Amino acid sequence: MVDRAHTIYTKLKESSVADVIMPGIEKFLDERYPATKMHDPLTLSSVISPFFLEFEQKKVAMNEDGVMSLSDSGKSTILSCEAQYEGFMKFLESRL
Repeated sequence: MVDRAHTIYTKLKESSVADVIMPGIEKFLDERYPATKMHDPLTLSSVISPFFLEFEQKKVAMNEDGVMSLSDSGKSTILSCEAQYEGFMKFLESRL
């Protein structure tokens, strides 16, 4: 998990794009959770390096609150079903 003490956090804060990305990260850490598994970068990494995620085609439905669930009457879509977090974190850190 990436929190304010993690190397990835420090590298992002010191990066040339910190003024763009850090406000969102800080807001997330302050208002939601004190740490994250970096789901958005993990999702984007599937385009660059498809080794960290496995996908399956499933049918999902969305309720009035925007919560998705598996449903035989839902729309067919591709969902991630497995993530290799440890490998992804090493990959991400090496690129920052």
